[in-house]
Parts: sequence; structure tokens; C-alpha cells
Amino acid sequence: MSVRSIQARLHCDAKTLDDLWRTHRVFNERLPGINAILFKMRRGEFGGTPKEREMMQAFAWCVLRLDAKNSYDPLNKAAIGSARSASAVKAVNALIAQAKKTIAKPSAPQAMQDRGTLEEARKTMLFGPVCLDAFSKFATGYLPLKDLKDSLGDLPNAIGRRVLEEACACLRGHFALAAKWQTEHADWLTEKAKWEADLEHQKYLGLRPRFEAFEKEAGGKAGKRRGRWHLYLAWLKANPDLAAWRGKADGVTDLSKQARERIRRAKPRKQLSVEFDEFWKVNPEFQALNKLHGFYERRFSPPGKQQCGAKSKSLRKKKRNPDGFKHRPTFTLPHPVRHPRWFVFNAPQTSPKGYWNLCLPTNPEAEGSVELLLLKGEKGADGKYPSDWVKVQYRGDPRLCLFRKVKKRRTVNRGKDKGAEKEADAYEFRDAHLGLWRPTDISGVKLIFRFNHDGTPKAAYLYFTCNIKDVPLTANAKAIQWTETGEVTKKGKKRKRKTLPDGILTCAVDLGIRNLAFATLAVHHEKGNLVIKRSRNLWVGWQEGGDAKGERWLDGPDLAHIAKHKRKIRWLRGKRGKPVKGESSHVELQTHIDHMGEDRFKRAARAIINFALNAQAACDRHGEVYPRADVLILENMDGLIPDAEKEHGINRALIAWNRGQLTKRIEEMAKDVGLKIIPVSPMGTSQVCSRCGSLGRRYSIGRDEKTGQAEIRFGFVEKLFACPNSDCGYLANADHNASVNLHRRFALDDKAVAGYAEHRVKGDDERTKEIADIEARLRPRLRLKHSLDGPVPF
Repeated sequence: MSVRSIQARLHCDAKTLDDLWRTHRVFNERLPGINAILFKMRRGEFGGTPKEREMMQAFAWCVLRLDAKNSYDPLNKAAIGSARSASAVKAVNALIAQAKKTIAKPSAPQAMQDRGTLEEARKTMLFGPVCLDAFSKFATGYLPLKDLKDSLGDLPNAIGRRVLEEACACLRGHFALAAKWQTEHADWLTEKAKWEADLEHQKYLGLRPRFEAFEKEAGGKAGKRRGRWHLYLAWLKANPDLAAWRGKADGVTDLSKQARERIRRAKPRKQLSVEFDEFWKVNPEFQALNKLHGFYERRFSPPGKQQCGAKSKSLRKKKRNPDGFKHRPTFTLPHPVRHPRWFVFNAPQTSPKGYWNLCLPTNPEAEGSVELLLLKGEKGADGKYPSDWVKVQYRGDPRLCLFRKVKKRRTVNRGKDKGAEKEADAYEFRDAHLGLWRPTDISGVKLIFRFNHDGTPKAAYLYFTCNIKDVPLTANAKAIQWTETGEVTKKGKKRKRKTLPDGILTCAVDLGIRNLAFATLAVHHEKGNLVIKRSRNLWVGWQEGGDAKGERWLDGPDLAHIAKHKRKIRWLRGKRGKPVKGESSHVELQTHIDHMGEDRFKRAARAIINFALNAQAACDRHGEVYPRADVLILENMDGLIPDAEKEHGINRALIAWNRGQLTKRIEEMAKDVGLKIIPVSPMGTSQVCSRCGSLGRRYSIGRDEKTGQAEIRFGFVEKLFACPNSDCGYLANADHNASVNLHRRFALDDKAVAGYAEHRVKGDDERTKEIADIEARLRPRLRLKHSLDGPVPF
């Protein structure tokens, strides 16, 4: 189920805007009071007698473990002291049963790793019987929560329900963060004790008081600027005995004449860092001691005195626990303007409903409408807020016109009509890429405000939460079987072997450096036979930068264009001078660069998914439409380091560009459209022949800078590939060859790159000699193939 949030701006008069703002304000003003009651209950501070406090604590503990849908019912029943809620007791019983199941296997690896979950389960078990007793007491009116009733009695039922649900959600999120912090803190303390127990580290800890005394005298910790702090370098030179911290001879080795010359030639602002580098080279004991000191400061050191404005935002972010670990999560009280919690109108199928009569626009220029339940004024004479349904107009995201209202039949689950079938309103979403209508559920509608500088509401927006049903996987994708081989990988995981159904279609994507990727579509038959059905070079570049085949270009920035903007912002910041702490420079340009990067990976993911699905309905030379892929094969990019020769700008952009965002985006979109993602290691896929599996070389045709004659250039990122095997002699686009090898590796595992695996295990000299022999065999044949000169004998 893919979830999409679609924005719509409300067009309303001043009175309706006041009603919207009043609803939002009252909602946020009531949350702190409910949170305070739940906090006291959970801490065991709510109640007149010890027995009541114990029951309150057990009740709050179990209720806050439930989700929002189930937590409202027991709290509401407790607030009004009405009849026992069977659904609430059922939910608590399920929670206790889950806790019993977790504690039953305390030695399970997953349970042992997540100590926070295990501790939560123990407390649920401990409070379970007391909580059920508390439910019974609340149900008979023996112990009603009068404070909750007083806080919600003047609100309409739909708004009061949202207050309780949101209060529970606030606390659940806070307690989840606190439990995670406790687990991380315990792991950190264990790591610190283990680090300090090391013999070499203990020698450093013996000298640590001297570092602290120096930093105190110098005016504070050096932090990240240690490598550019002249006082720190002078202090190290003035204490030559520190060189003997591991039992070696003490003393400081002076810099050589060549080192001093390198320092002199460096730029003024770089001279001190260059001097540090040269000092570490000739004084390795000082360097080792400095590395330990830096690691301890970053990882284990308690915070020092805050300087130069302790109230600054940057220092608040760096606030730490007294023992040096990151600060424990704090709870922020909701506020209508400073820390708002946005009000969500419940869907019409819920009870009580928060909105109804939703009318969606029919085209991007049209407006839609919806009726909302709002507070129409302040408290009246009866002590309650008046409420009514208000119809509002909105103009939203163009995607809203892709939804349509339909009727569907559903089975009633409870009540006197249980088991009967009824018609209900539903929605469908038009997926232009797949060419079909997909079932959709439009649930809650969130109310969000934009504020003026003085905190007054400027505009109101509705955010529609749309749950679009995923397209199921194909039969071939479901038929892939995995069996354990009994072997274990280097990371300790069980190695598995896959069995592919005959005729499965895979799309392999080889991510490139200059282009986006090279993608191929292949059919796998029995015994590893592979038939390539389609191949294409994918691009993301400027529309006006396209060639005659303009249809292959998409709107969006390429890496060279992003690198150009990054060079410009570095130049502008260099002209500005030394940065001022707490100030940002060229914010608009930096935001533009960030947006270009986000735009690129989104468009890149869409281009890859569209090729795998054949969203453009492309045909082969016989006029037959290419089929869609069952599986999308992606490179596992964990160990990839870009190495674009002579393209430093693109290289920097590749390093800065977060491939994880692209992969995550592709995975989300693939799950949405029914594509199965399987990552494959790219190791060796660019270096072996996709036909015979022999080790080959990538090459390109260039010109000698001195003579101007054409020559064959070999490298690791060249555009073409050649196989040296005389029986094969395969020549191809290097990216196409790598993409086909991804198919082969998917089907044959490591056997597909056996030639590269044999090459890697050899020594450096042997590998260099093997590559030289391959290039020597290929060079004359390639010169003849590309007509670089006359006939050349083999």
C-alpha cells in the first residue's frame, strides 16, 4: 500500500478562516492538559490511594502501548465511566498475549538485540492482571477519570476523540524515542568500558589529565579544529616526553627543509594544516596519541563548558548527557504556532466522522469542495463550544483530478447487519504509467496553516492522505524459490541459492557516470540461456541539450550541471571570506542545488521504472510491444567508489550525490507497481565478457597530445569493451556489457564473473602482467578494427 499526501489550498472568507483557526487552536491548547494527566498516570502519581495509583499506572501503561485506533475507546470509557468496552479488553488481552510470546523466548537473537522491546513486554506482563481489573473498575464507574471528562466535556465528540488519539500518539512517540535512547546508552556504556580496558588505551587515559589541563588553560576544547589550532601544535612541541607514551624514546623530530618549503608554498589559510601533516609524518607517536585523543573526545568525552552564547541554536543541538552520551529525548508540549500538532479530520467511514461530501476536481484548473466539522465560536452559555458543518472550496495538486469516486460492496463486520453486503463510496486512482485504475482509500484530511511573522494565520491547507493499493507481483516473480546451501557468507549470513522459473523477464540497470544508466531487458530460459530483448541508454539532462534522438532526454539536471553550481557556490563563499558561526551564506543557491539533486534522483528513478514496465509501450522491429519485467536487478552500491578519469567535477558530484536516495526511491516505486527488486553485486561485471566470461578490458579511442595521432586507450571507465579470447572476440558498449553481466550474475551467481575472481586472488605483479598481456593482444586488433592505420599483423 503506497501512501501519498496531496496538498490543497483552501479558498475561504475571513469568518471561515477564523473557524478553522479556532479548531486548530483549541485542539493544541487541550493536548498539554491531556498529556499531563497521562504522564502522571504512567508514573503512578495519579489517584488517591496506593491501590488506585497502581491501577492508574497499569491502565496508562497498557493503553499507551495500543495504537491510536484502539487507545481512544478505553480512555473514553474511563472518562465517562460507562459500560465495559469489550473491544478495549480484547485489545489489552492481545497485548498481554504478545508480551507472553516475547518473554517465552528470551534467548532469541532478535529479542536479545532489542532490549527495549523485551523490557516493555515484561512491564506489560507485570501490569496485565491489574490493568484488566482496572478496566472492570472503570466500566462500573468505580474509578472514572473525572479530569479527562472535564477536559473533553465541552468539545464535540469528533474533536474530543482526536484530542485523545493525538495525546496518546505524542506520548507513544516520546516513549519510543526514550526506549531507543536507553538501549543505545547501554550499548555506549558497554563500548566505553571495553575501549578503556585496552592496555594501550589505558596508557592514553593516564595522560588525558594533561590534555584537559592544557585545554582548560587555552580556553576550551579544540574539537574539530584541533588540526588547525596553533596553540595545540605548540603545546605538543613543548612536551617531548609525550612521545614516550608507549615506551619508545621521547623527543620531537624537527621538520626537514623540504617540508618547510611545502609549508611556505601553501596558501596562507592552509599553512597550519600542512604543517600539522608534516609534523605527523616525522612524529608518528604524537600522531597515534592524537588519534586516540580525538576518538575519545568525539565518542566518550563529557561535554565541556559552553562558550560564546549558551542560548544559541547550534549549541542547544549539541547538548549532551552528563556522562558524554547524546542528550536524552525531551518532550515538547504542543503549541498552536511554535510547536503545532496538526488536526486531522476523520474519514466519513469512521464514527464520528470529521468530513464528508468530498467533491474532487475534474481537471487541474477546477476547484473541489468538502464539508468540515468546525468550532463556530467560543463557549456558549451551556459551557460548550458550538460546532457545525462548513463547506469550503479548495484548489489543489493536479493529481487530485486523477481520482474518481466509485461504488464498492463491503461486508458489515458487526451490529445487527453483521454479514450483510452494502454499497459504500470508494475511490480509484488513474495510473498513467500503467494505464489502469487502481483502488484507493482517502482516509484522514490534515489541516495545516501557514503563518505571518506575527504568528497570525496566513493561509490554510488540506493534506489528503491517499492509500493506493499496490499492484501485485507477477506469477514469475512469485515463483522464484530460495534454498539454503549450508554455506555462510563473510558477514555471517546463510548463503541461499535461487531457482528461477523458465521464461522470467529481468531488467538489469548498470548505473553510469556520464549518463544515468544502461538498462537491458532479458528472458531467462533453462540451463542459464539468456536472450536479450531490449537495451537502452537512459539519460537525465536538459531538454535543450538533447541530440537528434530528443525523445530519450528528460527534463532535469545532469551531474555536470550540478557540479557547475557547486563550483559557483564554493567560489562565492571563498570571496565572502571566513564563515561566521551561526550564519548561513547563499541560502537560495544552496537550496537550488539541493532541489536539483532531489529532482535528479526522482526523475532518474522514474526513467528506470518506466523502462522496466515499458510504460511508453515501445515496440520491436516487428511491431510487437515489449513485455514488462518481472524482476528489477540493481547494483549493490555499498562498496562502489566513482573513478571518472579527467572529470573531477562530475566525480565530486557523484560522491556528493546520495545513491541511497535513488535506490530507496526505486524500491518504493517498484513495490508500488509490482516489480520485485533483487540487488546484485557489480563486482567484476564491467571487466568480464558477457558472452564467454573471459577477463577483458575497457577502452576508448583518443589522440596523442604530442603527435595528434589516434590511439587506443585502456582504462576502468572507458566507453567500449573488448574480449581478448580469440574464439569470442566480442566488442560492445562497455555499459551494455556490464548490464548483461548483471543478468548473468543474477542467474549464475559468482560463476558469471569467474575470470575476474581468478584475477583478483593473484598478486599485484601477476595481475599487472596479466592486464598488460591482454592489452598487448587487443591493441593491434582494435587498431585494425577501427581503421586507425593500415593493416597490422597479429
